[in-house]
Order: sequence, then C-alpha cells, then structure tokens
Amino acid sequence: MCRFMVYKGRRPILMADLLTNPTRSIITQSYASKERIEHNPLNGDGFGVGWYLDKHSDTYIEEKKRTVQRGEDGDPDVPCIFTSVNPAWSNLNLKRIAAKTTSPLIFAHVRAAYPGMPVTETNCHPFQYGRFMWMHNGGIGKYDKISRLARESLSDELFAWVQGTTDSEMTFALFLNQIESPKTAILTPQQLRQKVVETIRVIQDLRAKVGISDELTHLNFAVTDGETVVATKFVDPSEETAASLYFSTGTKFGSTEVCGSGGKVYSYRMSHTEKSPHSVIISSEPLTDNPIDWVPIPKNNLVVITPDLSVLMYPILFDEDFSQEQSFLTNHGPSDAEWNETPTTSRHNSLSLHHSHSFGSPHMGNLMGKSSTSPPGYMSPLATHHGLHMSPHPSSHVTRGNWEKPHDSWNHSSQWEWGHTIDVKRQVVSLAVLINTHTMMGSSGFVLCGLEEGTLALLSLSGLNFVSQISAHAGAIFSVVDVPPENYKSPNSRVLTTSADSTMKLWEISFQDETQSAEIRNLKNFSHLTTGGILSLGVFPKGPTVNDDPLTFVFGSQSTTMMTCDISTETTTQLSGHYGYIYGIVMMPPLFASCSGDGTIKLWEISTLKEVQTLVGHKGGVQCIHYQYPTLYSGSRDGTIKVWEQWERGTIGKWLCIRTLRDHQSPILALSATNTLLFSSSDDHVFKVWDRDRLMCLHSIALTDKCLTILPTTLGIFLACGINLNLWEYSLLPMTTAHSPHPNHFTALSNQTFSPESAMIDTLRKFVEIPSVSSDPVYKSSCWKAARYLFSLLEELGAETKLVPVPNEGRNPVIIARLGKNPNVPTVTIYGHYDVVGVGERVPESHNAWEGWESPPFKLNGRGGYLYGRGVVDDKGPIVCALYAIRQLQKNAQTQNSPNFNLKSETDPRSNLKRSGEDFNLNSQDLGINVCFIFEGEEECDSEGFEEVIQERAEFFAGTEVILIMNTYFVNSRPCLVYGLRGVIELQVEVSLGVESTDLHSGLDGGAVHEPFHEISYLLSQLVDGKGEVRIPGFYDNVRGTTPDERELFAKLDFNLEAYKESTGVEKFKKEDTVELLADRWSRPNLSIVQVETSGRGSVISKSVRGRINVRYVPDQSASHLIDLISDFLRTKFSELKSPNKLQLETLRTGEWWLGDYNNQYYSAAAAAIKSEWGCDPGYAREGGTIPVTPFLERVFNAPAVHLPIGESSDRAHLENERIKLTNFLKGKNVIARFFEEVKKIPR
Repeated sequence: MCRFMVYKGRRPILMADLLTNPTRSIITQSYASKERIEHNPLNGDGFGVGWYLDKHSDTYIEEKKRTVQRGEDGDPDVPCIFTSVNPAWSNLNLKRIAAKTTSPLIFAHVRAAYPGMPVTETNCHPFQYGRFMWMHNGGIGKYDKISRLARESLSDELFAWVQGTTDSEMTFALFLNQIESPKTAILTPQQLRQKVVETIRVIQDLRAKVGISDELTHLNFAVTDGETVVATKFVDPSEETAASLYFSTGTKFGSTEVCGSGGKVYSYRMSHTEKSPHSVIISSEPLTDNPIDWVPIPKNNLVVITPDLSVLMYPILFDEDFSQEQSFLTNHGPSDAEWNETPTTSRHNSLSLHHSHSFGSPHMGNLMGKSSTSPPGYMSPLATHHGLHMSPHPSSHVTRGNWEKPHDSWNHSSQWEWGHTIDVKRQVVSLAVLINTHTMMGSSGFVLCGLEEGTLALLSLSGLNFVSQISAHAGAIFSVVDVPPENYKSPNSRVLTTSADSTMKLWEISFQDETQSAEIRNLKNFSHLTTGGILSLGVFPKGPTVNDDPLTFVFGSQSTTMMTCDISTETTTQLSGHYGYIYGIVMMPPLFASCSGDGTIKLWEISTLKEVQTLVGHKGGVQCIHYQYPTLYSGSRDGTIKVWEQWERGTIGKWLCIRTLRDHQSPILALSATNTLLFSSSDDHVFKVWDRDRLMCLHSIALTDKCLTILPTTLGIFLACGINLNLWEYSLLPMTTAHSPHPNHFTALSNQTFSPESAMIDTLRKFVEIPSVSSDPVYKSSCWKAARYLFSLLEELGAETKLVPVPNEGRNPVIIARLGKNPNVPTVTIYGHYDVVGVGERVPESHNAWEGWESPPFKLNGRGGYLYGRGVVDDKGPIVCALYAIRQLQKNAQTQNSPNFNLKSETDPRSNLKRSGEDFNLNSQDLGINVCFIFEGEEECDSEGFEEVIQERAEFFAGTEVILIMNTYFVNSRPCLVYGLRGVIELQVEVSLGVESTDLHSGLDGGAVHEPFHEISYLLSQLVDGKGEVRIPGFYDNVRGTTPDERELFAKLDFNLEAYKESTGVEKFKKEDTVELLADRWSRPNLSIVQVETSGRGSVISKSVRGRINVRYVPDQSASHLIDLISDFLRTKFSELKSPNKLQLETLRTGEWWLGDYNNQYYSAAAAAIKSEWGCDPGYAREGGTIPVTPFLERVFNAPAVHLPIGESSDRAHLENERIKLTNFLKGKNVIARFFEEVKKIPR
C-alpha cells in the first residue's frame, strides 16, 4: 500500500521539515515503512507532492490580480504539483525543492503499485483538478469488475479527463462527479465532507451491483480544496484491519539539532504551548518516534480540518442527515472580515492598578469566598472583590504595557506599570488556585502553574515566589484542577493534572506554614484512558459522605472523546456527542458543560450523565467556556463571546444565548470572571475587561504576548502570557453595579414585608431601575435583565412561563405565560411590553442626571402624588398592576376555598410565601378564570419578530375570549376606555446627486448644480397646503368618519381645551370646538413631515437629502393604497422639475388602524369594573396613535381586544419626567381585578 501525508498550518512550513528531515519522514516511509498491512517496507513506484501558495504572501496577492488574464495556470488558488516515477529516496530534485519551498498546505504521497499496474506519472498522486487535490492509500478489491461502470457514470468532461489506469484516479473522478461545476466550485467544510462520504457510498453501490461486496477494500482518501481538508480511514468488510492513518496537532511542528553517530540529526516533535492547533498533520504513519504526538484515527471514520484549523472527527455514515450539521461548518471559516465585525458599544478607560508591598488586604475577602449571587452551598474559588477601579483615560482604545527587561532569576518579581511580572522562562499553559483552607493559616494562598514541557510549579501568593516545582508530565500540562476539600479527608491540597502526553495524574501538596515551603507528591497516575492530549478536566461535586461517594472526574481529549472516571476503580464511561477537540469542561451543578472544536457547547446532567441540551450559534470552534453563577460564557475561534443563561423552571431548565459580544477581532483563547467582571483574551494579544451586568467592554489592552489563561485570586488577576506570569492588583474601590440577580431569587411578590400598596411600588421600583431601552445597544443586556425579572414574577404567580427568542439575533425575547387551562372557564390574554424608549443625554460632569429630567429616569421617584421614572406609565406600571391583580384573585380564591385558613398579613415580616401558585395550590377552577400573558421587548422598535413568535405558538393561548391591553391613556383625569386607534405609515423620500457624487462646496459649486435640498423642499411643500390639508388626490377617500353616537361620547369626555394648550405649549389649535378637535385627532387621516436629514454638515451642498413622512390613516383606508397615492404624487411632481437628480422612495414601516366595539360584553365588563372602583361611569375615547399588535392579536386569537388605560394623556409617555399618578396606579390594579370578576359573570 501507498503512504501519504498532509500538512495544514497557520503559517507556512518548509517542505524539508516534513518530507526529508524527520527520522520517519514520508521519504523514509518510501523505503522503510513500518505499518503497511502487507509488511512490505517499499513504496518505490513514484511519488508526488502538491502545495498551495501562502495567501498572505506578496506572490499570491499579485498572482490573484492576474488570474482573469492568465487562466488556470495563473490562478494562485490552483495547487502546484510535482510528480515523478522515480523512487522518492533517490530523487535529488525533490530534496532541492523541499529545501527551498514553504507552504501552509502540503500533500505528499509515495506510491506502491500493485502487480501489473503501469508506473507512469499519470498514475502518481496527488491528482489535481481545478483547486482540488486528491490522494488515496489502499485499493478497491477486484477493481477491474467495476471500472467500466464507474467510468460510464462520469460526466463527459470527467470521462475525458481521466488519463491513468488506477482505481485511485477513478475514485477522484467519482468524487468530482458529485460536484456541480467542479472546476470552479467552492465548498463549505460540510459540503466537502458530504461529497467524500457520497463518493464512498457510490463505490460501495458499484461493488454491490457487480457482486464483489465481500472483496477487501481500503479507501484511505485525502482531499482538499485549498481551504478544508478531509481524510478518511475506511475498510470493508468492517471487521478487517484498516490501513493505518494518524493525525497530530500542536502549536508547531519543528526540530532541534542533536549530534548523532553520523553527524547532525534533527529531532522533530509537535510542540504544545496552547490547546488550539496551529499545525495539523495527517499521515499514514507517524513522522516522529514520540508516540504522544500521534493519535490513530479510528476505523471507518474521517477527519475534517476546517479553514480555521478546527480538527473534527466523524464516523462514516451513508444515511447521515447533513442538513442537521453544526452551523459553523456551513461557513467557509472565519475570515478577517468576520473577525472585524462592528464591535459592540464600549466605554474604554485605563486600569487603576498599582504596586503594593503589602499583598494581603482584609478588603479582598477570603480566597474561598462565597458569592452573594451564588446558590446555597455554592463556594467560589475566585475572589469576591467588587472589581477593578477604572479611571478616565484620554488615550486610545488599546493601551500597551511597558515591560521591563526580565531578570535572570526565575523567582524574582519585577515591577510592571500595572502590577508585577514573574519571569517563568517557560510557557505557562494552565493555572489553578489552591483553596484547601486547612493549609492557608497565615497565608494568602498558592497558585499552581502547568508549563509547556510538563513541569508543575507552585507559586506562593504571600511572597510571589515559587516554593516548589516538579517534573510532572512528558508534555504540556493543559489542565490543573483543584480537588475541592470536601472530596477527601487529607488536610493537604489535592489537584488533578492532564497533559499532551495523554495522561492524568493526582497530586497531593503539603505546606509548611512557618517556612512557606511545599512538597508536591504524586498519588496516582491514569494512563491509557484515551489517545491524544487531554485538553480539559472537571471534578464532579461530592456526595453527602466521602466514603460512600468516591471522587469522579470527567475529561475531554484531542481524540474527540469525553469520559468519566472513578478515581478509585478507574472505571470509565464514554460520553458521545462531540466531533471536535473537547477544549473545556465546567461544573454548573446539577449540570456540567463541555465545549468543542465542532462549534457546540453541550450540557450534561451530572447524576445521569445524559446530554440535556446542545448550545449552537458560534461560527467556529468553541475554545473556552467559563461559568460564574448564574451565567455561562463561551469563546470561539470566530472571535465572539456568547453569554448564556437559564430560562425554564426546574433544575435542568433551558439555556439561551442572551447576548453575543463582538469586540474581539481574533479567536478567543481564555475567559474568566468574578462576581462583577468578565475577562477575556484573544489570539492577537488583546486582553479585555467587561462589566458583567451591562456586558459592556470597560477596557482593552494590547499585551506583548498572547494570554492563554486568566486566573482571579485574592491579590488580583494572573495572566499567563508566554513565559511570563503577570499579576494585576485590585483597587479597593468598586467600579460596577452588583451583578443582576438570578430569576429564581426574586421575591418581589412572594416574600412581602410591606402593605400590598408598598409591595406594588417596590416591584415597580425594581422594574424601573432596569434600563430596558430596546433601541440602544448599550442597554441590550438590561433588556434581558428586565425579561428575567418579569419571567420570575410570572413564575412566582405559579404561571407556566416561557421565554421565546425572536428569530433575529440581537432582538429581545418575548415572554409568554399561562395560569390555568380549564376549558370551562373564560380565558383572558394580557398584552404588554417591558422595553422603554431612551431618556436623552446625560448632564455633563454628572453621573446620574439627565437633560430635562428632574430626577434620575431609572430611579423611581415620588413627588406631588405622582411616581416618576422611565416606563412607569408605558408600560411597566400597567404590567405591575396586572400581576398584582392576579395576586389579589389568588388571595380571594384562597379565602373562599379555605375559610379556616389563617393567612398571615403581608405586613408580617415572618411571611415567607414561596411561589404563590404553589402556596395556594390553585388551579383555574379555583380562580374561575384562565389568564395568559404576552410581554414583548421590542414594542418601541416596531415589534420586530413578534408576529412570527405568536403565530407559531397560538395554541398556547387556546380559548382566549378577550385580549386586555393597558397601553393607552385617559383623555384627562377621568377614567375612560379606548376603543379606536389610527394606523401609521412612515415613508422616506430621498433626492440625491447620484451614486458617484460627493458633498459640494456652497461657494465653489453653488448655482451650478441642481441642489437636492431645493428639490426635496419643493416636493415636501407640495404635500400639504397652508392650512395643513393634504393635497394628494384621493387621500381623504374611504374615511369612515365618526357616528353621531361617537360625537356624543366625545362631548361627554369634558375635554379641557385650555389644559391641552398648556400641556402642548400651543396658543391656538386649528379648531376650537372640542368635539371637532378630538374627531380630527382620532378619526381623520393626517400627513406630517417629521424629519429632514442631510448628508453634509456646515456650509456644503449635500449630495443627498432625506425627508421622512408620517401618515396616520383611519378606518376604512388601506395602507397600500395610500402608499401608492403618495408615491405617484411625488414622482409626478419630481418629473415636472426635469431634474437630473435621483428620487428614491422607501416605506419604512406600517401599522394597522383598529376600531373596537364599545358596546360588546367585554367593554361592558370593563365599564362595570371602573364604576365599581372609581364610583363613576368611564368615558369612551379613541386615540390618534397606533398599536399594531391590537388588530394582529384579534386575528390570531379570533377574539376582541379591550383597551383599559391606567395612566393619563398628560403623563408624558416617551418624554422627560414620565410619570403616573399614584392613585391611578393603585386603583388600576383593582380595576383589572374587578374586570376579571366581571368577565366571569359573562354567560358562556
């Protein structure tokens, strides 16, 4: 059999370092093969090598420019092939080429021809077609029986292309035959893998067709398109021995020169200074004698090397559903463009980190501190400080550290401008803090360092000096995990380590407090558990007793396997699911999580070892994960960090991505966190600090080397950067807000120590303090925080609650909930929104003051009988009213169903109610009503994705009889019901000089050009006359108008015209008759010019000017018809100008009008509720604004809507000093509760 070798790396490698120099190079394998099945060491029937240009080289860039003129031979993406029929070991040209040629992607092959096969260059590998290269090791049993059928199945183009006589070339042709336009095709990694599997299936089908299925067949293929590599190891029958195939990955494949008996000898090895591969080799036999460098590929599996060098392994399955593949495999890999996406909004400051001779501080907390946001019993190994103090810094986005020259002494700590630098002289790969408090008397603790060549080094935090070291492994130490003290009885610390040498080891570390020295002792070794380096490790939480529950750990390796192991019996259990390297494992009881180069994160239940959820979304391999209660963070080769949180009730729950952070511009290498801060580092040597609460980047620093590990401790943050260990000390001043509470820990409804009224206000206070501004990216995490808060309130009511992501990433979720499913009682669905509009600009030099606001907008403030704050009336206040109305129903039902039940007063501080639905054990029969909830987070941004979410889940709201909406307002101070809304159309009209134009100088060019501003001013002026009447023919057609009964209702509203003038600041309105004025505002269409925007600033002629037109239309008008009328009118007027400029029209948004039946039984129920609470009949009004969800929900649920206002029109919704009258807020809850009671009375 033949031998082949593939290399793919981040950087080009000299061919000689693969083909000729290594002791077991491909050339050596041509005459001294050790693993051929036939035990014949010779592969002397020709050879070949193929390679691609480095895409970052000047040669490639210049050649790419000439591709069109020169055709295929000049295309730099087409590989260069050199083949010969001579034995590889005797070909001088091969050695000369190899000594001078470098490439990031190389194929090499030495051939062993079967008896009777001609030795010609046309039969030498690698074969090439367009951008593809192909090699084969093995053979098809009795190939002559299928050769004709195979050839006849080819396209005409490929039929003519085949020149040789081998099964190898034919398999390549069959592969190309699966691809449409193979000469120019560009395939994703998934598509390339699929075509290779399909090729093997076609071969198997041909063999079965001629009856040679039992003939031994070896199909070890290697194929590449210059971006992705796929290599197979396949044998049939499957019980036979397969031809050998290995892979090796690491940071660099290189040599050291040693003296041998014959002179200079190059000793090659695959070095590992980090987990993620920079170099990947696939070879029929190992190229070195070091077994830890090589991982055998399992039989009937294939390996994929993606463009970003993720290594994936899959079984070869002919019935596989490739449509279910990992999402990032459908991409061509993270290009520079993808890594340079527009970053999230950041506020960058400089770090206030200082050198101190006194390293201990009582303000730092214990090394084994308990997090305030942790679940009961959870002990964090990280410091519990508030965070780093950041002070303003006028410098650029990235600052660079000023390093002093490292000292010779390994233990010497040299000062750095941000802290300390410890020169370790070897690459630091992993770090762990030791937390056994039995050994920490009088000590600040210890940090254990795993180094690249296998040394364990112990650093004392008291003196910042190394107190012990030991040669622990034969390769880089990838993981150092402290074993929690509850897992064993010894007073000493214990740690587990894993290495590139495929071993794990258990260590005990004993300390001498007086001398601050330590001894590291090996307790147990674990070898032969897996193949390949062991990259990740986690220790399962301990059971009730040490003796009854032996220590178990879980590990993941380069072989893509993950296993659990009992430390005493060494019994293992394999966990299947990942297809790439297992880069990280974290414990998050009752689950643990694993991340992989296949682009996924998997969640596993600790007690059953069952996979419970797969998290997807990254476009590259996931290289690191970190869990800091209650949030899981993942970092990917695509340069993004995803933030995941749990949303469904129960110990397992469902985890969703709430935010993607894109500030980094290269692969993420490390993540860590404290209670308030998130830390990240990337491959381009950038280290970032984030506010965990706001998910905002606070600072970005360029380091002198990449940071592989980040470790917070009591002293500060350790960064493992190359051969240096850097320490940043914490300032004592907090710089962030406390991290947002987890939903399960909210007690706004359940742990009441106030009166019901003060409880409502306190709930609203917490809600308002969450700045859920949906239109500003800075507040995206706050929107999710508001959703979590609302989610928890609904759960505490006992409702079945779900958080539903909207289809578009970056949009806030919809929360749906249901309380009761009794078909014999009425169902009311409540709609609201938890997002709010922005609050304007901050007052300069002020932390918490805003322009136009008399009090901070995100702090509830009470004055003059009103509650002030953003969202109090639109729409957080009404939502709180609705929730407390349900709460009141539950209490009423409890009293009715358990007359002897002694319910504690809510003012009793001993009251400790849990979830109200559980406390009262209520069902919908007890309440007499089912209640559904819909709360969205994008209402202020046109409800993007909302309709799709609700339509797909309409069954959840089955039985809905009426929709209750509280997002409208009293006309004045008198309670009212709203039964009509106008629709909205927003259009943009643009006039421009042309695509190639620029802004022009008003002095140099004024008078010479048709100015866009002149023309758009003319167009906009033609839309309305001097009295504001719309000039567009047909604009007022199909207007239903108001009935006499409605005008009588308007007259009864006692509308205060003078108060309206005062609130608007307008001296005189178009009509002074109140009924006519209200009719114009509510039931007559209107057109407004709301914005004009220019491309230029200052004294320039703008190349383009945009105007925005807002139309409010009414029953029975059609939005599409009005858009056509307006567009035709503007185009006609523009054509009359005979201008060379360009006119563009765009519809930005539309929203439907709505008109309800104020005489139906549900409005009657609402009117009765208002009269019972307020002692007066309500007024009936329409509004001039638009709420598009109203008609939408009516259609989906086939039920009428009722608009039940809580606030007043003077409450300044969307404006500064938004407010709600305290009386309206408290009575609003009672009105809603009474409405439910009235609905129950309606005959069904």
